[in-house]
Amino acid sequence: MKTVAANARFWIAGTLVALAGVALARVVAPSLGSPARLYCTVGGQLLAFGGLVLLAYGVSRRVRRDGESAQS
Repeated sequence: MKTVAANARFWIAGTLVALAGVALARVVAPSLGSPARLYCTVGGQLLAFGGLVLLAYGVSRRVRRDGESAQS
């Protein structure tokens, strides 16, 4: 049960961070003026990418842990 909670934590956090980045880049940025739009779009894209990296990190931890338990 502990591993399920650890996996879910990364999936939920990564998904929320990525969705917040997409919302920032696609919903908030178009309503802003010229210089702020650029910063908001880039920030949202970086936030979305960070969420995907967080998801990938959680999956790699699970794969590494499953590989270690299979060897023992």
